[in-house]
Amino acid sequence: AITLFIISFVIKPVFGYDLGYIFLMVLPLTFAIPIHFCAESIATGNNHIYSLSLMRVTPNILYLIIGYIFHKTIGYTSLTASITLLSSMFIVYSAYIISVKPIFKNIKENLRHIWDTNRKYGLHIYAGALANVASSHIGYFAISFFSGNIQLGFYSLAKTLVAPINLIPNVVGLTFFKAFTKMDQIPKKVTIATVSLSVLVVILFLIMLKPIILLFYKEEFLATVPFAVVVCFASIFQGYGDYLNKFLQAHGKGKSIRNSAVYSGIINIVFYIVLVKYFGAIGAAYTYLGSSLVYISSLIYYYQKHVKEVKATK
Repeated sequence: AITLFIISFVIKPVFGYDLGYIFLMVLPLTFAIPIHFCAESIATGNNHIYSLSLMRVTPNILYLIIGYIFHKTIGYTSLTASITLLSSMFIVYSAYIISVKPIFKNIKENLRHIWDTNRKYGLHIYAGALANVASSHIGYFAISFFSGNIQLGFYSLAKTLVAPINLIPNVVGLTFFKAFTKMDQIPKKVTIATVSLSVLVVILFLIMLKPIILLFYKEEFLATVPFAVVVCFASIFQGYGDYLNKFLQAHGKGKSIRNSAVYSGIINIVFYIVLVKYFGAIGAAYTYLGSSLVYISSLIYYYQKHVKEVKATK
């Protein structure tokens, strides 16, 4: 909040966009973002899968309803959109946290525990998220800068089309997160079933890709197909990386997760600039593929290392 407050006064002279007033107006609502991640973590740790699903859908429904009301009354602007989005998140995720009835006892002891856990584990997760997630957005800026917004549109559409494929292993990891804490390794049956489902979905996606594009868009959007094919396989590797990530999270392997994210982030930072400059948006797609391969490969290494260490102690 303090950072946004400072940025609000310098964003116009530095970037030329008058967004400072939006930052100032939504400052009280920015706490919806940490509440969002807090609530999702609580739901995941307690295996409240239905609550987690509901929390991910409800803010979007509220956003559409309130946004439509704004559109029909005072108008839909960047400011009203920001307020609507953050308010929807704040209401839904706060309601969930209240519903689990947190007990505020032994505050001093719990704060010490939270501090120690974040120092040993959370800080590494945070650093990894910054390295991986933040660096992945470089691709969008690079495409817009080097190749223009049409290429950016095709690339963004490709990532939107393949999003459900990425979710399959990710959702399995979320569902088994609590069970993973009591397992020495991931059950082979779970992995085989997840891989089989993903392969089936990928085959169906590749068969239906062109018909889906022609159904919802014009023929010109078939230019998205090459990007979508590459991004499809990149998303699978990224999704399975997140699947292993959940297991390592359940066992407190923060440094391993951080390292994997950093390796992936380095690929993003270097190649999103180099490949996009010379090959355009398809270069971004191949960067995403390379980054995902590095991500999953490093997580496989750390997962196998963890399994060996567990076996050695028995």
